[in-house]
Amino acid sequence: MFEGMMKGMQKQLQDFGAKPRDVPEAFFLFNLGLWSAYGGIFVMCSRFRPIRSFGGTAAGLVVRRRLAKIFGRRYFGFESYILRGAERFGQLGIVKPIPRMLGQAPQDFTLNLAETAAIYNVTFPFWFYAIGRALREHYHRKYGIPLSLLPADDKIKR
Repeated sequence: MFEGMMKGMQKQLQDFGAKPRDVPEAFFLFNLGLWSAYGGIFVMCSRFRPIRSFGGTAAGLVVRRRLAKIFGRRYFGFESYILRGAERFGQLGIVKPIPRMLGQAPQDFTLNLAETAAIYNVTFPFWFYAIGRALREHYHRKYGIPLSLLPADDKIKR
């Protein structure tokens, strides 16, 4: 599986103007970008708690009522499942020291992780595109290939 991913990435990078020897570096940089985005979202969720804050507003309560109306008791079951899972995760021996190091309560830490995962997964297409675009720019500068000559420009409809 990993070998197939590397071959696909190698072809894509060659289309972007990179050399085959750049594949490991690009793979590392791409994953570094994804993990950086995840870390940034985690910091934002730890500080601002966007989903929980929205849930406490009038608009959030309206959304919650509508979801309950659409999905019935399944919605509340899903909500309690997420909260119980977050609590159980926070009680794992390997996880317990992490919230203390970050100055958070274990339950807050796990709820922050849940919020982070939700926001990251919703915004993943953006991160995928933005990091791919940054890699494309990097290899453009590294090898001096005009961006207009790279195949990716032909695929974008203007």
